[in-house]
Amino acid sequence: NMNLGASAPEVSGDYYAWGATAPNPGGNYSWTNCPYCIDRNGEKFSKYVPMGKMSYWGGGGSPDNKRKLEPGDDAAAAKLGGKWRTPTSAEFEELFKSCDTEWTTVNDVNGLKFTSRTNGNSIFLPATGHRNGSSLYDAGEEGLYMSSSLATDIPDHSESLKLSSIGARGTTVKRNCGLAIRAVTE
Repeated sequence: NMNLGASAPEVSGDYYAWGATAPNPGGNYSWTNCPYCIDRNGEKFSKYVPMGKMSYWGGGGSPDNKRKLEPGDDAAAAKLGGKWRTPTSAEFEELFKSCDTEWTTVNDVNGLKFTSRTNGNSIFLPATGHRNGSSLYDAGEEGLYMSSSLATDIPDHSESLKLSSIGARGTTVKRNCGLAIRAVTE
C-alpha cells in the first residue's frame, strides 16, 4: 500500500536505479553509479542486453539476452524478501487498463488514485518525480515508477509507468535514473 522505503501511502519513498538493490549513495544517479554500466556514457553494459543489440554489450562473449530483473538485482525482492518483487511493465499496463484513475491530493501530496473496475479497491501512487544526476525532477507533477522489464529496443532504458494529472501510461527511462518502486507480491 506504499512505495518502497516510504512510511505512508503518500510518501515518495526511496529512489532506485534499474538493477540497484539500494538507493544510490549521496543521491547521485549518474551513469558512473548505474549497475552493470561499464562506461561513463551509458552505452555499454555487462548484464541485461538483448541478443539483437550487440552495440550495447560490453561484457565478454555475447549479450546475455536477459530482459527482466533477476531477484538478486530487484530492490523490492532484496528489501522485502519472500515473494515481493518489482512489477513488470505488463502488470503496469494491466493496472491502468483495468482501473479508473483520478488525479487527487492526499495530505497535500499530488498523485493518481487507481480504482479497480472489478472490485472497487483503490491505491494511491504519489507524484514522486524522478532523480537524474543529483537533482529531483517533476515531484508533485508526475510520478515515474520502475518496472522489472528492460526496454529491449533501447536497452540503456527500462520500461516504466508514468503518471500525471492526465492519467497513466507506459514509458521508458534511462537505467541510471532514480525511480520509485511500488512492490507487488504473488
